[in-house]
Amino acid sequence: VQIEFKIRTRRESDGVLTRPLSAYLKFLEPKSVRGREVIWTEGVNDNKLTGHEGGLLNLMRVELEPTGMLAMVANKYPITEIGLARLVEKLIEKGERDRKIGTCEVQIVEDQHVGDRACRLIQVTHPQKDPRFDFHIAQIFIDVERMLPLRYAAFLWPAEPGGEPLLEEEYTYLNLKLNVGLTDTDFDPDNPDYNYP
Repeated sequence: VQIEFKIRTRRESDGVLTRPLSAYLKFLEPKSVRGREVIWTEGVNDNKLTGHEGGLLNLMRVELEPTGMLAMVANKYPITEIGLARLVEKLIEKGERDRKIGTCEVQIVEDQHVGDRACRLIQVTHPQKDPRFDFHIAQIFIDVERMLPLRYAAFLWPAEPGGEPLLEEEYTYLNLKLNVGLTDTDFDPDNPDYNYP
């Protein structure tokens, strides 16, 4: 799936939410979802996402619970977990947990690329299968200049001994632009730049 998106990171000051996490997604590929748009802002609209289908199915807006059955179709995580900041938090959580469970091997490989960005690959391998681990191998490609993860891929243990690890999930961020001055209008379904009915 290829998605163009805008994300405004959550901010707190002295324990008070000053800027909610906000997301706008426009689906580009595959053709079956092309034109779908989804907007969600933490705590707004009863915390529901607002979406619509593309093409001939662009007949009406729908409001869905982010973790509800329809919103989760073909999604591993809800929109409430979106963004690089949350990805980094989850990687740290998993790393700290996995170190307590058992052996993990870490390999760092320089001179890697994601798109045109120079990256460093951090590969984490759990050599022994354990149901408490989420993956057999995880690959995290860190942008060397900006120190941000641009690609994450997780593989499960092979179906048969000696087989290839099975890809479980993969996310790649291309054409990443930071601090572009997003406003509330960027997360408003009535934005005239969007195609909401």
